[in-house]
Amino acid sequence: MGSFQTLLRTVIYFLLPVVVVGLLIGDYFHRKTQLRADLKNDLVHLGEDLSQHIAIYERHHNLISSIFSEQLMDPRTPPRILPANRLIRAEATNTYSIEIPNTVHPQAKLLGVGDYEGRPEGFYREIDIALYLTDTFYSSQKELPSLVRTYYFSREQFVYTSPANEARLPSSNGNSLVHAFYDLARPYQNPRHELFWTSTSVDSENNRLLATMVKPIYSQQALRGLLAMEVNIGSMLQQLPRTIRNTGKLLLVDNANQVLSGLPSHADGSAYSLNFIDLLPEDVATFINHPFDVPDNDFASIKDIYITRSNLDGPSWHLVFLLPKADLAKTLLASMWLDATAGILLLIAGFLLYRQWSSQRQLNASQLHHYAIFDQSTAPQLIVDDNGIRILKANQAACDLFGFTQQMLEDIPLTNLIIGNANAQELANTLGEKGVTIAKCRVADSEERDVEIYKSTMQSGDNIYFYLVIHDVTERVKTEKHVRFQAYFDPLTQLPNRNHLFEHLRQLIATHRREDQYFALLFIDLDHFKQVNDNLGHDAGDKLLKQVAHRLRDRLRESDLLSRLGGDEFTVVLPHLRDEMDASHVARTLINQLHEPFTIDSYEVVLGASIGITLFPRDGIDPSSLLKHADIAMYKAKDNGRNQFRFFEDQMNREAKHRGLLEIDIQQAVANNQMLLEYQPIVAAKTGQLVGVEALIRWNHPRLGTLKPEDFIFVAEDTGHIVAIGDWILDQTHQLYQRIISEVSDDESIPFIALNISRRQLMHEHHLKHWKNILGLDDRFAEYVLLDMTETTLTSQIWDERFGLNSLLALGPRICLDDFGQDTSSMRVLRQYPISMLKVDRVLVKNILTSNKDAAFCRAIISLAQNLNIQVTAEGVENQEQFDWLKQAGCDYIQGYHVGEELSTEDMLSLLSKQSA
Repeated sequence: MGSFQTLLRTVIYFLLPVVVVGLLIGDYFHRKTQLRADLKNDLVHLGEDLSQHIAIYERHHNLISSIFSEQLMDPRTPPRILPANRLIRAEATNTYSIEIPNTVHPQAKLLGVGDYEGRPEGFYREIDIALYLTDTFYSSQKELPSLVRTYYFSREQFVYTSPANEARLPSSNGNSLVHAFYDLARPYQNPRHELFWTSTSVDSENNRLLATMVKPIYSQQALRGLLAMEVNIGSMLQQLPRTIRNTGKLLLVDNANQVLSGLPSHADGSAYSLNFIDLLPEDVATFINHPFDVPDNDFASIKDIYITRSNLDGPSWHLVFLLPKADLAKTLLASMWLDATAGILLLIAGFLLYRQWSSQRQLNASQLHHYAIFDQSTAPQLIVDDNGIRILKANQAACDLFGFTQQMLEDIPLTNLIIGNANAQELANTLGEKGVTIAKCRVADSEERDVEIYKSTMQSGDNIYFYLVIHDVTERVKTEKHVRFQAYFDPLTQLPNRNHLFEHLRQLIATHRREDQYFALLFIDLDHFKQVNDNLGHDAGDKLLKQVAHRLRDRLRESDLLSRLGGDEFTVVLPHLRDEMDASHVARTLINQLHEPFTIDSYEVVLGASIGITLFPRDGIDPSSLLKHADIAMYKAKDNGRNQFRFFEDQMNREAKHRGLLEIDIQQAVANNQMLLEYQPIVAAKTGQLVGVEALIRWNHPRLGTLKPEDFIFVAEDTGHIVAIGDWILDQTHQLYQRIISEVSDDESIPFIALNISRRQLMHEHHLKHWKNILGLDDRFAEYVLLDMTETTLTSQIWDERFGLNSLLALGPRICLDDFGQDTSSMRVLRQYPISMLKVDRVLVKNILTSNKDAAFCRAIISLAQNLNIQVTAEGVENQEQFDWLKQAGCDYIQGYHVGEELSTEDMLSLLSKQSA
C-alpha cells in the first residue's frame, strides 16, 4: 500500500507541470476571446456616445437655421443699409468686406463680390440678419466645444464667417465667390432641404480634419443661401466620457471612404491621404474597398490584423477599429503575469506537497507549528469536521468573538452560530466550496454580527477538515449601507433622491416599452414654501418637508415611487396606468391633501402645490426628457395661478425655447444699446401742470421688435440681469435730471421721477453701492426720486431685503406704494413704512363712473391718504370724466393716456421748457 501511494505521489508530481502549462494556454485563448468581446463592446458604446453628441450639434444647427429663415420671411423690421464708412473695398478683386457693428465679439467677417449699394431690399435684410446673429454664433462656439467656425453663404454673392479666418474664406474670380459645396444644397441635390454633412477638409494651419454641417436657407420656397458649421470630430471624440482601450487604431470614416478622425501625421506635420483604403496595410486593402466590407458583428482576421466596425446613428459614418495581432498578443501576455506567477506558485506548492508527503516526521512538525500559529493568531479561527457541523478546535480569538469557552464551542453545532442555516446542507451552501463568504453570526449575548469567513480545506492522512478564518466586519457593513443610503436617499425625508429616481425610471421605461404600457411622472413644487422658510426659519421648513413627505406617501400605492429632488421639489412615478385620467385623479388628490393646513411648532401653515405631469412614451422616452417636460408643465401650472396641475404640451416646450432665447439675448441687451427709457407724464389734478414722470423701460429687440416690461422683466428677474438693467436705468434718469436742472431755472418746475424697483435689486449689494455712488456725486437727485414698490414686495421681504430698503431710504428717495387697492391692501404697510405717495390701481379707476362700490373704494383711499398726509396719484385715467371725478374727490395727481402718452427724453424736455416758459 505504501509503495502504491509513493508511486501515485510521484506521478502527480511530474504531471503537475503539464497541467499548469495546459491551464495557462487555455487561459491565454480565453482572455483573447474576452478581450476581443470587450473591445467590440467599447466600440459600440463609443459609437452611441458620438451619435448623441452629433445629434446635439445638428439640433443646434437646425435651431439657428430656423431663426435665420424666420427672419428672412419677417417683413416687419426694415433692413439697415450700412453707411459707406463701414465698407472696405478691394478693387483688384472686386470685393467688399464689412466691419461687424454693435457687437462685443468683432472677430466675425462678411465678404462679398460686386457693388454693395443699389441692391434689392432682401440683400440688405439678409446681411442685417447675418450681422445680428454674430453673438448667437459666438455663444454656439462656447456651448459646442468642437464647433470651429460658422459660415453663411448667400445667393447674393457674399459669405459671412464667425470667427474670421482669411485662409478658410472662399476665393473670388472677380465676378462671384467659389463655394466648394454650394451645389450640394441646391433643390435637385437636396429636394427635402435637409441638413447634410460634406466631405472632410484639412485645416493645415492647425493640423486637423474638419467635417461640415450644411443646411440650405429658404425664403418663400426660394433658396437664399446656406448655413454651414465646421466641426472638429476628433476633438468631439476626445470629449466623450467613454473611449476605447489604449490599444489598436480607431478611424472615423464616411460612406465616401473619407477619414473624419484618427488620421496620422508625418514628422513634418503634413497629413497622410484622407482616403480610408490608403491607410490600411497593403495586404489588407486587397480585401476591403469600403467600410461596409468590414464586419460589424465581430472582428475579422485578415493577414496580420483584426478589424471590425460600428455604425453611427445619424450621419452615414462608421467607427473602424484595427488591432494588429502582435499588439493583441503583447496585451494578453502582459495581463497574464499574475496567472504565470500563480502557476509557478502552484508548481512550488506541488513540490512542497511532495516533500510533505515524503516525510511523516516533517508533516508532524509542520502540524505542531501550525497549531502554535493557530492558537496565537489574533484572527478568530475554527477547525470543523468534514460535515461542517462539529467544531473540533477554536483559538482564543474565536472564543472572544462568540463569547464561549473552547469546551463550550466544541459542544455547539456550527449551524447554531451561523444564522439562517438549519442543517449541514444549508450551511455548506452558505459557505460554498472555498473562498470568502459574508454571513451573520450569533454571539453569547444573542447579538448579531456581520462576519467575513475565509474557508479552506485541510487534510491529515485520510482525514479532511475545514479551516475557517473569521473577521468581524459589522462596522464595515454598516458604513457600506450608510454610503449607499446617502447616494440614493434624501437624508431629511428618507425618500429616494434624484439618482434613485433616474435608476427607477430607466427600469420602468424598459418594462413598459416591452409591455406597451403607460406610466406617469408628476413633478410637484410647493407653493409659498419660501415664505415659511423666511418667516419661521429653516428648522420649521425642514419639519414641514417631513410632514409633506409623510402626507404624500399615505396617498400612494406601494408600487408608486415618491422621491425628493431637493428644496421643495418632489416627484411621483405612477406605473401601469390606463390613460391620463388616472394621473389626473392622483394629482387632484395630492393637491387637495397638500392644501390642508399643517401644524409646525404651534403655527398653522397653509401651502399649495403646483404639479406638472408627463406620460411615457407620449412626452418622452428617457428619464431626462420626462423630468424636463414635467418641470416645464409645473411652471405653467404656477403661471396659471398655482395650486393646480397641468399636463405637458408641445407648446410649452416652444415657450420654454422662446424664454431660453430671451435669456441669451438679454445678456448683451444693455451693452448693445437695445434698451431705452420712455417717460409717462404725471400732472397735478388742480392745475394740469406736469409735476412728475414715471420711467418706463422698453427693449428694442432686433428680432422681436419693441418689447414692453411685462414681456421680458420676468426673464431679467430670474437670470439676475435686472441688477445691471436697474443700474442702467438709474444712470439714465440721473443724466435726465442733470439736463432738466440745466434747462429749467425754477426748482419748483423740476418734476419728480418714479422708478420701479424689485426685490432682487434690494438684496444686491452692488446695486445699493451704485445708488450711493450716484447720490455721492449729486445729493439733490434723491429729493426727486420716488421708488415705485408694490405691496407684495413690501410685505414679503426677508431681512436682507429690509436692510437693503432701509439703506436705500437713508440716502433720500421716497416710497410710492404702487397698485394700491389691487389685491389685499393692508394697514400694516402704511404703518410700517414711510409711504409718501399712493397710486390708486387702474382697475378701480376704470370703473369709478359705472360702479358705486369702486367709486366708494376710491374715495376711501383718497380720504385715508389725506388723513395720513400721503399724496395720491390715480393711474390709468383715460377720459375727461374720470379726470374731473378724481379732481373733485381730492386726488392730487393724475397719470394715464388722457393726460399724456409715454414721451422720449427730448419730447419730455421740450414739454418742460414750454411749461416753464
